[in-house]
Amino acid sequence: MEKLAYENRFVRQLVQTLDDYSEADCADNPPQVISGPDNLIILRVSLEEWTRLVSSVFTGADICYPEISDTVRWSLLRAVECPVSLCDLIAECIATSPAVAQAIADLIAENETVQNALSNFVINDEDITNNITNIVDGLTSAQLAGAITSDCNNNVLAGQVITIVQRMHDYNLDALQIIEVGTNDEERIAAILEGIPVMGELPFGDILEAVQKLLEDFTENYSAAVTEEWKTSVEEDLYCLAKQKPGCALDYADLFNYFQARVGSNLTVESLIENVVTFLINGDFSTDDLVASGMFALQLAFVRVGKEFFGLDLPKFTSLVRDAGTSTEWEEWDDCAETDCIDMTDWSALGGPTTGYGTKVGGTIAADLFVGDGKYYLDVIGPTEIAPDLTFITAGIAYFSRPVTGVQLGYASGAAISRYEGTPINAVRFDASNVFGSGSWPVDLTLGQLRINFRPTEPQDSAVSITQFCWET
Repeated sequence: MEKLAYENRFVRQLVQTLDDYSEADCADNPPQVISGPDNLIILRVSLEEWTRLVSSVFTGADICYPEISDTVRWSLLRAVECPVSLCDLIAECIATSPAVAQAIADLIAENETVQNALSNFVINDEDITNNITNIVDGLTSAQLAGAITSDCNNNVLAGQVITIVQRMHDYNLDALQIIEVGTNDEERIAAILEGIPVMGELPFGDILEAVQKLLEDFTENYSAAVTEEWKTSVEEDLYCLAKQKPGCALDYADLFNYFQARVGSNLTVESLIENVVTFLINGDFSTDDLVASGMFALQLAFVRVGKEFFGLDLPKFTSLVRDAGTSTEWEEWDDCAETDCIDMTDWSALGGPTTGYGTKVGGTIAADLFVGDGKYYLDVIGPTEIAPDLTFITAGIAYFSRPVTGVQLGYASGAAISRYEGTPINAVRFDASNVFGSGSWPVDLTLGQLRINFRPTEPQDSAVSITQFCWET
């Protein structure tokens, strides 16, 4: 009993005052524990011995002191002069113990709750998502965020977007001509594998089908589809898109999202080679705009997943405008719509299993998981005043962390204005083209606060957040 009483007193009253502590000392010295006020106990132990001691305290604390077990654990750990990383110890255990690694693998493979938790964790953690993306395709988020246009001078910016469109068009023409030169399937497949090496990862049948689809939908129709009128329309759009960005800086993701939206695909910058080829094989390229926009979207997607598209890679892509000239063509284009944006800081989320959920995380609002059906719901209300003296908007754009559909814009009262039910996309646009119910455009903001939600009958299957709301006037 005397020994047990001493041990209890030791654990409960463990206190340390660190004098002249140097983190550099930890590199060569084993962990030490110093205790007082009445006793001085120095434990000179190896890392393995320290691990055993910590494990014993962590387990025993639940048994001996269930109500204050965390306090007991902290009493020991706070006294460590050279801190030990428990995360590193756990990682080492997994790496060095096949039995532990297999047990964790079995748990993930067989337990749906664990699978969903891991999936949601990855989706909602930007650092993890970027890291996984980098492992898969080798292009970093920093590379993708590099500015392609970088000057708000009207003449300079117009010259840059005109150059982007023309040079992307030239690369497309070269690629299709190289493929078309082949006289049989073997030669065409060899040409496409040389131009897009990442396609070599696919089964032969998928490669053959992709080549045939390129020949069928693009080689004969692409040149006729890319008219001067089409290019001018794209140049004007990109010019106005750049004007909305800080420093007029368009990046790779801006161009990718623009062309995938024109073609109505569900490709994203996170797409893998399998997604790109599926889009190619199953895509609808029945009109001139779908053919033209589809080829631009494919070029961007192949650069993204394979890092090369018939000689075009990301470094070359980001330098397309290096020697671009100036242009006064913008003087002939329509005026750009005035666009402003706000994040979700001043928006609020409603609650309830039928109206949706929302948890604010900084300037975003994440949809909440409803345990009743395992679906994610979102229902958010905008601020009383979106911007000073703003009474009407001609369009609204809601930005999400991943592609979504089944999204409705309305008033806080529940009255609908517009509803988007097309192909899942990140930037959902509400305007007169998707007016719903008794809604009308322009939207009169004096009638009430705006409200954005997923339809109760169309909740989301996986985690998603709303990140920004923009409007045009």
